[in-house]
Amino acid sequence: MKELDKFGRAPKSRMSFGYLGSSQVDIATTAKHWDNLLGAFYNRTVDISNMDMANVLRSCVGLLETAESIEASEIIRQSIDIALLRQGQTLWRSIASQPIPWANLGDRIHSPTIFRDAVIHVVGKWNSLTDEQRSVLYPSVRNLCERKHIELQLKMQAIEVRIVGHYPAFLQRRPSENIYRATYANDVYMWMAVCFYRQWYCQQSMEGRTRAAKDGGAAFFRAVGAGGRSYLTTQDQARFHLYFPMSSKAMSILEKNLDVLKADIRPLVADLLIDNSQLDTAEYGQLPHLTCCDVKPLEMTWSTPEASEDPSGDEEELTDSDAEHETDDDGSEHILFSPQAKVDQDGENGIGTGTGSLADVDSSRSDEEIEEEMEENEEDQEGDGEDDDEEKVFL
Repeated sequence: MKELDKFGRAPKSRMSFGYLGSSQVDIATTAKHWDNLLGAFYNRTVDISNMDMANVLRSCVGLLETAESIEASEIIRQSIDIALLRQGQTLWRSIASQPIPWANLGDRIHSPTIFRDAVIHVVGKWNSLTDEQRSVLYPSVRNLCERKHIELQLKMQAIEVRIVGHYPAFLQRRPSENIYRATYANDVYMWMAVCFYRQWYCQQSMEGRTRAAKDGGAAFFRAVGAGGRSYLTTQDQARFHLYFPMSSKAMSILEKNLDVLKADIRPLVADLLIDNSQLDTAEYGQLPHLTCCDVKPLEMTWSTPEASEDPSGDEEELTDSDAEHETDDDGSEHILFSPQAKVDQDGENGIGTGTGSLADVDSSRSDEEIEEEMEENEEDQEGDGEDDDEEKVFL
């Protein structure tokens, strides 16, 4: 943007273009950005064809910077968003692999779909990201990702507490029942399964394979959600039986009780296995991180409501003088009425200014007496104003 003089001319004698003197590649790239920008003014689709997604990302950033140089970012944002969304699964695969630059771009072009998907993957990969990688995020985007990561950690912590404290329903007893030693002895294999399961779970947690893992516990919670032979396999149980030998029949009963316990626990981790990303995992396979994060429309960085201003802040206090000269939108002045009638200080009945009613006047007095008394009241008011501050009453 150039400052113009009163004749509409730039201060410099000639306009300087940043790409002059650059390589032919830079000139062609800059020319393409201007071509896409000017075409967007006429609803022409941004041309990003025949490019891989890495070049598409760089091209979109360059195009946006070109638009910002003439304060036309509002014009180009929607065009970039539409052009990117037409890439389909190619776009979502690129976002899943490189979510940080896409999150920044989604913030700049105000694209809810791209920004939301990128934040989901950033939060899922948060434990594996370095401080240097996180510093690339825009401050507002990073604050959102950190808040979502903390929310996810608290959610996983609550779920782990429920898992460790879970008991199958049929193990529970009521105080009103006749409870004997045999009451619990009949379920001894399930109690052994609960003990075995909790020992295994605590070991996994202490070894950092749950929410503290680099994958955010994705592999662990997905195994728990799958149940069956996805974890605590026959080999794991065989190592347990090295310290607690059993007969073949007893080992089979214990294994079946473990399966029942796993089936009870599966629903507890269902919320962590929700896939909110746009990537088609059925075609491209499961991602190595969780994608259960959810970003609401009001949580978008550009739609966050501004803090309300303090009404008792630095606003200029209105005075009676300001109110007297205040005008409506149509130019007419406000007419303010005093809320109270002015009464004669001697306590005698008289006609006061303001909202006094003629009905309060003694009807036995003549008009001349009334006029004389009104003139006396006005003289008294003028005299009082010389000593005391004048009370402003607008009629």
